Amino acid sequence: MKKMAVDNLMQYRREIVNAINWYKDNAKSDKIIKKKNILIINAEEEVLPTMIGTLGSILSKSQDIEKNTFILSLARNDDNTTKISLRITGNPDTINLKEVIKMIIEKTENGSSGGHSFAAGAVIDTDFEEKFIGVAEKVLSEMAVEERLVTNK
Repeated sequence: MKKMAVDNLMQYRREIVNAINWYKDNAKSDKIIKKKNILIINAEEEVLPTMIGTLGSILSKSQDIEKNTFILSLARNDDNTTKISLRITGNPDTINLKEVIKMIIEKTENGSSGGHSFAAGAVIDTDFEEKFIGVAEKVLSEMAVEERLVTNK
């Protein structure tokens, strides 16, 4: 049992490193959208869907990403669905990520969402990725502007 646990831990660590390396290698590609207070990562099949939330969490703790930046990451499952993870740097009290992802899902008209105020996610049909990203970009941009206005008062 101990050997199995150690082997599982080593595999988990390898997958985390693979996800981080993929992100670094693709930072300037069209798979990653960077805007003021928004980072959208569409890893498609390149990162395991079980690791996409972990990648988002790691990036949300990074000193390289500006405070109050939404990190939306996507990775494809084997069943023509896409797993989505939403995090935010700095964990501001005024943002509830569960409500944010729910709003995006409702506007996309596809998928289901869940989570907590500080970490949320969703699953959509892979065919809706492009629409989802477009809606998410618009919603997150609006929220980022509102958040900047609130924090600058």
